[in-house]
Amino acid sequence: MKNTQYLVGSLCCIFLGAWATIGGVRLQLFEFGTPASGLFPFLFGAVLTVIGLASLVFDVLRYKKSEAAQDTESNHSGVRKVLFYFASSIGSVLLIQYLGFVIPCFTLLLVLLKFVEGVSWKMSLSVAIGFTLFCDVLFIRTLGVQLQSFSFL
Repeated sequence: MKNTQYLVGSLCCIFLGAWATIGGVRLQLFEFGTPASGLFPFLFGAVLTVIGLASLVFDVLRYKKSEAAQDTESNHSGVRKVLFYFASSIGSVLLIQYLGFVIPCFTLLLVLLKFVEGVSWKMSLSVAIGFTLFCDVLFIRTLGVQLQSFSFL
């Protein structure tokens, strides 16, 4: 029962992320070489989908391990996990305006992978750094679009 809640939570994150990504594409990502209104929902949806997929992989692995041994977590931990995903994603979105894209995105991935999914520090840092570098290469280097950067005011 507990493991199915994890799986459902991961699938909800994937579904909502895909929905936001499709909505961002429909709104138009770029207009005359500058970011348009759909770029931010697209980025948020892509991040949420990637997080949901990573969560699904770890949940499936955890499900296989738990068939031999029972978990001691509460019955509502899957719901808490999904709510924590949404709360931290919303917090990350709100911080992008002040801290830029890199810091909230890196922190969001690191916190979710390490503390929610229980992934090792090495793997969590690798994924967070890899995704941040991927966004840099894709948007700044390849597409020539400046992502929101850190500002003091």
